[in-house]
Amino acid sequence: MNLLKARQEGVLQQKEEEAVNLFSRVGDFREFITTSQPAAAVTVTLTCCCLSSERVNGGRGTRVTCVDARQHGVFEPTSSALDDLMTLARKPYIVQVTVWDAKPNKGSRPTLTSNLELFCNI
Repeated sequence: MNLLKARQEGVLQQKEEEAVNLFSRVGDFREFITTSQPAAAVTVTLTCCCLSSERVNGGRGTRVTCVDARQHGVFEPTSSALDDLMTLARKPYIVQVTVWDAKPNKGSRPTLTSNLELFCNI
């Protein structure tokens, strides 16, 4: 019974975090991450428009570059304007998320499941 109660409380806490830590602007997301420095178990959601995606580190991960969700209607001009900026000048307007593939165990066959670690380049 204690295990069931602990799981139910965990689910409720997760749902509360999902409702509270929801962002649609890159600036708000960056501010939240830098000021609160959430623990790895804290759920943070950013609704965004994907500018690009690429395989990184010899195909061991995927990096997604995004802008504010509000830029959806003006995606092409936003993308062009960001391309004209130098890398450091683009930083306040974009967020990059890297998802690393699962590390294969030596001597085992590859599996379709993966362990994901998210890193936000702030």
